Amino acid sequence: MTMPAITASYLGVLGLLYAFLGLRVARTRRGNKIGFGDGDNLYLRSAIRAHAHFAEYVPIIVIMNAFLEMGGASSAQMHVLLGTLTLSRVLHPFGMHAKPMTPQFIVGRIVGMILTVLVLVASALLLLRRADASNSQPLARPRGRRCCCRPGAASRLSGSQTRRCIAGGRRQGPRPGFRQRIQTPAVDAIAIS
Repeated sequence: MTMPAITASYLGVLGLLYAFLGLRVARTRRGNKIGFGDGDNLYLRSAIRAHAHFAEYVPIIVIMNAFLEMGGASSAQMHVLLGTLTLSRVLHPFGMHAKPMTPQFIVGRIVGMILTVLVLVASALLLLRRADASNSQPLARPRGRRCCCRPGAASRLSGSQTRRCIAGGRRQGPRPGFRQRIQTPAVDAIAIS
């Protein structure tokens, strides 16, 4: 299994944004001498909510996208999902401090939230589709190779996972009853898309 490099790159950027939001809360607390809660300070309340809102949505979305990337999602798909998430998380804090229904509020808070939810739902649906596609592949016994000494010769299980021909020849192969996934072009096409 390889590391999901695209997700990791966006996670680094999102981690810096999360640190910025946390430091903004700490700076506002220190400036207003408020140790706990929001002290009825609207700016601090908005900063706390922007920080908490990030923590509520971003981890689950990033985890789903990491699974998508490890499952073979295209790089374009990953950049669209994670780029949109990053944009929405940058916009959202700017709308938290605006008065309701101003352009800053609409673009920041409303559009930021809509984009976040769209990425959440799209990631979940894509993950379910990938899981369903991988679970729908039929399981069957592998087609064994013929015995090395003569076609159709009987074989029996030896001490390891090799079969030994009754006539004395030896060939490698899985144990009887071993199950593996059958790859078909149709299933591969679903996994690529």
